[in-house]
Amino acid sequence: MRPRLGALIAVCLGCAEDSAPPLTQVIVLVGGEPLIDALDVRVYDAAGRTASSSRRIDLRRRVPHQLPTSFTVVPASPAGALRFRLVVQGVERAADGSLRERARRELLVSFAPGKTTLLPVLLSAECAGQDCDCPDDAACDRSCDPAASRCNPVPDFSELPEVVAGEEREALAEGFPTCAPGSFPAAHGGCVDIDECAFQIDACSVEPRSCVNLARPASVCWPGSRAMVTGNLRRPP
Repeated sequence: MRPRLGALIAVCLGCAEDSAPPLTQVIVLVGGEPLIDALDVRVYDAAGRTASSSRRIDLRRRVPHQLPTSFTVVPASPAGALRFRLVVQGVERAADGSLRERARRELLVSFAPGKTTLLPVLLSAECAGQDCDCPDDAACDRSCDPAASRCNPVPDFSELPEVVAGEEREALAEGFPTCAPGSFPAAHGGCVDIDECAFQIDACSVEPRSCVNLARPASVCWPGSRAMVTGNLRRPP
């Protein structure tokens, strides 16, 4: 059984703390490298002109203090906009206490009214230092694509698959109707490879940081491991 994720953190403007669970929500599952100590999350209108909500998620309060983790984005009101812009920055705390950006992703996302949907976000070392000339405290028109290791136009997810809250990683591991296991519906159509290592959904049994995503079917795990999963191996520490 996979360990449970930490509590879902709602990023919402004007939502009452004692309100019923939202009928419409996007669960954002963030995976990435273990050097990330915190996430800076900001939600904007679709045009990126107005910030509606922001929050810092301190991963050091979790055990273990590393990704993956998740949070939810919900409409500010029943009549709220159905599209929003999401900026997620992974930051590392230096020895002197200062923070520096390790990776950043920016995405356009649509709610599905009355549904809970899933958006996996990868903060990859492949994008370390790729700020795409974007300011730290504002939206941008480009975002680093981990698969290409370069800045591309911000992806627009007009449709996301449904998911049961609390079963995000299980859903990623099992796959989706329109994509083969080990992949996820891409913003531009078709399917994109999932980094099973970053989301810790591989089936090998050794330390997570030794996992290597191959982006192709794997037939065996490294010695000392007990299982395999399509797309990656785990090397012994």
